[in-house]
Amino acid sequence: MKLGDKDINKVYLGSTEFKKAYLGSNVILDNTASFNPYKFYRLQSVDGDGTENTERVFVSNWRLYTELNQVGTEYPTTNLTSNTSEVGVTVSAGYIQGTNYDAWKAFNGVYGSNGWWTLSISNADENWIQLEFDTDKTFKSATITFRTALTFSESVKLMGSDTGVFGGEETFIKQINNINTGNSDNVINFNFN
Repeated sequence: MKLGDKDINKVYLGSTEFKKAYLGSNVILDNTASFNPYKFYRLQSVDGDGTENTERVFVSNWRLYTELNQVGTEYPTTNLTSNTSEVGVTVSAGYIQGTNYDAWKAFNGVYGSNGWWTLSISNADENWIQLEFDTDKTFKSATITFRTALTFSESVKLMGSDTGVFGGEETFIKQINNINTGNSDNVINFNFN
């Protein structure tokens, strides 16, 4: 459908065309992001196109926040000392290089060569780390620190799930690219919208 030379199926925000095409219609525009609660949050190593891969990943820090721009309550709320050291939080991974690189070390507050690492991984389905909460949690932003010298994967994707199966019921939240750039640690802050 056309309005003059403009297609009224397109949105021209802030323009006269938008006002003419939609003024008085039943269209409601909402630019507020929707943030869904999940019990499980998983980071999966992927190629730039979103395909799971076996490229090694080293996460030295990962935190989730209840508000945009890395503010609000930070989760985990403590520096972990094991996969279950914080009440209501369980950390797990599909693969670990060994106990020196256990999953909880991505949440222990120690940076550098301390963290979760998938050096010798051979199964792309296992190249993930996740947080499980005892109740659904809603997050709006995160920070992840990758040790770039030890990370060959170019991207990770963040997903949420209510069941923890990650067999098709999960929800894609965000893909984070260029995780292996920089000289030492690549700190990536991002919002979920």
